[in-house]
Amino acid sequence: MYDDLIRAMETAVTELDRWPSETVFVFHHNDSDGLSSGAILKKAFERKGLRVERYALEKPYPALLRKIYEKQGEIIVFADFAGRIAPLLSDLNRGRNLTLILDHHVAEPATDPGVYNLDPTLFELKGDRDITGSTTCYLFARIMDSQNIDLAPIAGIGAVGDKFFVDGRLVSQNREVVEEAVKQGMMEIREQESGERYFIKSAGKMMPCDELGDYLDVLGGAGYYRNGPDMGVRVCLEGVSPESDRMVEEFKAGQEKIFADEIRRIRLNGMTRTPGIQWVNVKDRFAPMGVKMIGIFCEILVEKELIDPDRYVA
Repeated sequence: MYDDLIRAMETAVTELDRWPSETVFVFHHNDSDGLSSGAILKKAFERKGLRVERYALEKPYPALLRKIYEKQGEIIVFADFAGRIAPLLSDLNRGRNLTLILDHHVAEPATDPGVYNLDPTLFELKGDRDITGSTTCYLFARIMDSQNIDLAPIAGIGAVGDKFFVDGRLVSQNREVVEEAVKQGMMEIREQESGERYFIKSAGKMMPCDELGDYLDVLGGAGYYRNGPDMGVRVCLEGVSPESDRMVEEFKAGQEKIFADEIRRIRLNGMTRTPGIQWVNVKDRFAPMGVKMIGIFCEILVEKELIDPDRYVA
């Protein structure tokens, strides 16, 4: 349960303190929860005096993992993904690096003592209800140093951004970080007909946290190959800015045009179909957006009823 997770994190922090490397390599997801996770870890590790090399990834691709694990004697951290592939990371690591996994998706135990899988689902918490990746990273940061309590608002962004509500409300550890942010004067909880809405102070004013989550998703997804994730982490740490606003507007406009052009193409030419699947080959037409935008586009096709409901769409 929760207490066991905290004890496991304490053990990992003890090992981290013993590890000689002064650099930490942080790999995190590129959605709002992943960007929030990356921001929390960047700040917490820098406060610890470590040099941070941070990379936003769409997925932990095997070829990239093999490249990462050419390293030896390093500190490697995965946030908001990799819980399920702990056995693979263990095989790649073979005791040569300190690896920390701070995910919240369905996970498998690590098989290498140098790999600490701190995924809360291994401790009977629900990653689709109780705790997000950013909240997991926040708990770890708090154990590293109590002053990291001020990172609770960033965890709140990820908690709301992942949209795991019960009756319209955050629960469990996700709720606790938001309540801490409220105590700090950085967030507000407002009742509404369907539950609660959460607001966060950014650039000196309160803005809806769900809107900020969508804002980060644009930076991380549509802007993946145009420095969007870096700006997303900056927004988490410093707040929105005229520069980030310009980037979001540019990325959204590009996304809307690409999607509109592709929908027109589908209306004209249809989709390729087999008995169970329907798909369209977008080739390089979605460049320079990230791969995640394919899934978002498929959701739009469903909403617009442009697909056969009896077939999977890909």
